[in-house]
Amino acid sequence: MRVFQNFSLYSSYKPQLKKLIESVKSFDDKMGVFLNDGYGACQILLPAYTKDKSFFFALGDEAEFQYAWAKEKGMNMSKIKSLDEILLLQIEDFKTEIFYNVSPIIFPSTFVRKLPGCVKKTIAWRAVPDNTDFSAYDLIVANFKDILDGFTLKGYNTALFYPAHAPVMSKYSDNNDRPIDILFIGSYTRRHLNRAKILESVASLSGKYKVVFSLENSRFNRVAESPIGKFLPLKKYRRPKSVVEICEDPVFGQDFYKKLSSSKITINVGIDLKKNIKGNMRCWEALSNRTLMLADEGIYPPFFKEDFNFISYKNETDILLKIEEILENYEQYKTIADTGYDMIRTHYSKEKQWEDFLKLCK
Repeated sequence: MRVFQNFSLYSSYKPQLKKLIESVKSFDDKMGVFLNDGYGACQILLPAYTKDKSFFFALGDEAEFQYAWAKEKGMNMSKIKSLDEILLLQIEDFKTEIFYNVSPIIFPSTFVRKLPGCVKKTIAWRAVPDNTDFSAYDLIVANFKDILDGFTLKGYNTALFYPAHAPVMSKYSDNNDRPIDILFIGSYTRRHLNRAKILESVASLSGKYKVVFSLENSRFNRVAESPIGKFLPLKKYRRPKSVVEICEDPVFGQDFYKKLSSSKITINVGIDLKKNIKGNMRCWEALSNRTLMLADEGIYPPFFKEDFNFISYKNETDILLKIEEILENYEQYKTIADTGYDMIRTHYSKEKQWEDFLKLCK
């Protein structure tokens, strides 16, 4: 079975990746640099790392990668009209049988209907509610049953599928030097109402503990907090001063894992779903780096157990009490981080993820 996985990147990560590959010429070498950096590793399937010849990994909307591949294939670049065209040629050239797309918004049903006849099954990952047309896909997968139920109601075939511990993180997980007491890494916009309340509450501890927020901010945040933005009617986009003072730039790839492994506690605030179902990507990333995850209460994926391999909080008041308790007794609570690390490696290994994927293909 020949499997093709297509992936996409956050725009904030692209400048970092561009620097990493600026002196790298070939498509394979560029892809090697990307995979080594570890971006999105929890979602990338095992054969991408083992270089299995029956597996192809692509960044379908990244011009530098796709043009490098096309040039090496001897294609007339002046005749190529779009990156979609190159991706279709890649899929056909590889004689793809299973097309697994982690970027179905960028490559929706209109793209899938153009796939070559060699493709026998199409699978899309979509872990947020969406009204995009996915009708051309044979299967929609995610790790949130609540979201999948919504897709099922629209007539799509769905199945549960989970992220996995990535070996690239292992070299950081044993780090015992953790100077950051409390860490949050993620996005911050006016739509993250609960997250904003939690972060503002945690920021109040910065005088007592080392608190770091590595935030990916919206364009409106940046404009509102600029010198000229102070004179514009953008108050709702300005972050509290206490948050701004401990804010650092967003981190990705190995820089992301280094920061996680430098923290005692990592705060996690999941998205709000109707049945309070939790399990965002940070769950796998935090536990894989042996940081103690302090996450909002809810229903978590199998093997995630509150007070056993992570700690939960109820609200912005309770989280402060939990943080104080953990940091005052850190050696005791560190065993919970160790248990979380062992759980994620055992029950959510790359090998298990690949086995589960092959079952989906059948």
